[in-house]
Amino acid sequence: MDVTSNRHRIARWLRGLAGEIGEEAAPSFILRHVSINDRHVDVANFAKQKLSVDETALGELVKRIGDAADTDADGLGGVQRYIVVAIVDDHQVGRLPMRCAQGVDGAIEPIESEPATSKGLLGQLMRHNEAQTRLFTVSMGQIFGTMQRTISRLEDRAEIGEERRLEAVQITEKLLSETYDPRKRSSTDANRYMPAPSNLSSSNVTSTRWPLANPAPSSRTTRA
Repeated sequence: MDVTSNRHRIARWLRGLAGEIGEEAAPSFILRHVSINDRHVDVANFAKQKLSVDETALGELVKRIGDAADTDADGLGGVQRYIVVAIVDDHQVGRLPMRCAQGVDGAIEPIESEPATSKGLLGQLMRHNEAQTRLFTVSMGQIFGTMQRTISRLEDRAEIGEERRLEAVQITEKLLSETYDPRKRSSTDANRYMPAPSNLSSSNVTSTRWPLANPAPSSRTTRA
C-alpha cells in the first residue's frame, strides 16, 4: 500500500464519517503509532474541524494526516502501523487503521508482528503467556462453576435426607409410645390372662357360666 493509497483511504473514511456524525460536527483527530507490542503512541494531534463537503478543505486535512504518518514512518524505517482516531466531546466516534513504509521502490513488505529480534521474541513470549493465562483462567472458572453446582445439589439432597430421617424417628417414637403405654398394656394383659368361659348346653337351653378364679372349699367333712 503506497502513499497515494493511504490518501485515498483517509479521504473515503472522512466522507463516511461525515455521513455518520453529520457535517456540522467538528471532531478532532489523533494519529497514533502502533508498536509490535500493540502499544499506542500519539504522533500528531489535529484541531477540531468540521467535515465539510468542500473538497479543498477535506483534501487539506487528508494531506496533513498523510504527511504526518509518512514523516514518522520515514524516521522509524520499515513497515509501521498507524491508527487515525476521530474524537467528539471526549468520545471516540471513528478509527482508521493503516500502514506506511518508506523504501526506494515504494513496495511494502508484509508486516512482521514478531520479527526475529529480542523485542520480537519478547512480544511473542508475552503473547503466548497471555493466551495460556487466559485459557487457564477460563478452565478454572468452568471447574469452579461445576464444583459449586455439585455442592449445591448435594446440600439439597442432604437436607431432604435429614428431613426424612427426622420424620422416620418421630413415627418410630410414636409407634413405640403407643405399643408400650402402661395403661394399654395392663388392660391388654388382663384380657390375655382371663380364663375362657365354659358352655353348659342341653337339648333346649344353653347357658354360659364363668368359672370362679378360686373355688370355695367344700363344707362337708370326711369321717374316718
